[in-house]
Amino acid sequence: KVDMAVKSRYSIEIHVSDPAGNSASKEFTITVEPNLAITTTDISTPENADKVINLTANKGGADFFIAGGADENKFSLSGTTLTFKATDFEARDDKTYSVEITAGRAGINGGANELTTKTITVTVTDLDDEAPTDIQINDTVFINGKVVLTNDKGANFLLGTLSAADIDTAAAAMTFTITSAYLKIVNNNELRTKRPITITSTMHITITVSDGTRSIDKAFFIKVVPSSQVLPPEITNTDVSVVENSSTDIPLLTIAHGSTDKSIQYGISGRDKKFFNLKGNVVSFKNSLNYERKPSYSLTLEIKNGSVTRAKTITITIINLKEKTIGIVADQTMSVNERSQVNTPVGTVATTGIVTGFEIIAGNSNNFFKISPTGKIQVA
Repeated sequence: KVDMAVKSRYSIEIHVSDPAGNSASKEFTITVEPNLAITTTDISTPENADKVINLTANKGGADFFIAGGADENKFSLSGTTLTFKATDFEARDDKTYSVEITAGRAGINGGANELTTKTITVTVTDLDDEAPTDIQINDTVFINGKVVLTNDKGANFLLGTLSAADIDTAAAAMTFTITSAYLKIVNNNELRTKRPITITSTMHITITVSDGTRSIDKAFFIKVVPSSQVLPPEITNTDVSVVENSSTDIPLLTIAHGSTDKSIQYGISGRDKKFFNLKGNVVSFKNSLNYERKPSYSLTLEIKNGSVTRAKTITITIINLKEKTIGIVADQTMSVNERSQVNTPVGTVATTGIVTGFEIIAGNSNNFFKISPTGKIQVA
């Protein structure tokens, strides 16, 4: 076989003659060209904007068409312009989208037509386009919705820890601020007293959280009560981890707290409250857990004594299990015409789940067929 890597240019001399003894000679140059290949590379694009991709090949005169791929419905093609439709980063867990592009080129000087196929992958990147929400003061005491502080606390007393939700910003990357003569924020999320608190009163404060691009404010009332007032004991529960698909009959946790001689009622709240049941002081999930659907939950535990409530927010982390989630769809048939050219499409293997590789492992002893990483079978 002629191998371009060995030699890309040949000079040959052709001699012709006729019966009368006439002859002529001429030298020709033969250039070895590479096989047709698509040279467009994988790309990344920010979410929520169309991405225009220019399709190129290593030879001129190639025509392109969409041949398949896991996400071919996300792409459109006009000439050499491939367009990926605007997609939200949060649309699915897998942020990569793929399409199979085939290039075809007519043969020259009587040569065979050329075909080649390549999978092009687009990775959607996140933009900080969501503002924070749900500012909370955790691990503190409330009376009728007001944060409670007794009037015997000195400077730097920890009133509670701050949290907020942001779909595209990590908790550690958010910044909390406050303007107050009596309270301050240290270590980014600890709400502490600036000075000793001795006078019973109600203070109004506004806490701001920023993700670096957007911010929101939330107002809170701080009620200072006499130190003689008995408050509910501290909740001692900590964060919990649980394996996905665990039975909902098994309790998740029991709300625990320090000793008290007062009557205590129990409650739960927070942005993920709807996923949980509470019976007495026992918390359980309403439905079976699935890591792929939701990998963590935030839940606020409460103990109440009349109008006085102590609350603590914990995180429940779901542990992922490796599961067999792929398969090949049954009863698939394919056909191809005899004497078909190399790279002629035969069919695409239909699968379930996220498949990352294909291989022909039997029945192909003469190597008549080949299969691409996306399951497309072609004549080899």
